[in-house]
Amino acid sequence: MAFYPTTPMSHEPEQSAWHTEEAEIPLLQAMPFSRPHVLQQIRGPGSPAILELANDVLVLGRSPEADIHIPSPSLSRLHMRLERYQGTYRVIDLDSSNGVYLNEIRVHSAVLRDGDTMQLGNAVFIYHEGK
Repeated sequence: MAFYPTTPMSHEPEQSAWHTEEAEIPLLQAMPFSRPHVLQQIRGPGSPAILELANDVLVLGRSPEADIHIPSPSLSRLHMRLERYQGTYRVIDLDSSNGVYLNEIRVHSAVLRDGDTMQLGNAVFIYHEGK
């Protein structure tokens, strides 16, 4: 059994000068740490950028009406949709001219995993899964 000296604060009433390891220490309830799902834009107009995915459905494209606007002529007006899916996101190509490439493979629809690289025209993103 170890003993540790304590020094009372001047504005608090004096307490015992020694506490043991077995003394009950109040625990603070831990708040769960969370971080959002994000797209990290590493190439293309507007890069570098971190885009937080806060909505259940987001549309990316060159149109100013897209939820995530990428002003590039190589993107379709409404190029791709992101949908929240089983704790992550999935991508759906909206019949874009230049397609959606996930880890260098053209896809119509796919579930994203942490670290995936997406290319839409000349814009390149890395997906970071939220926790």
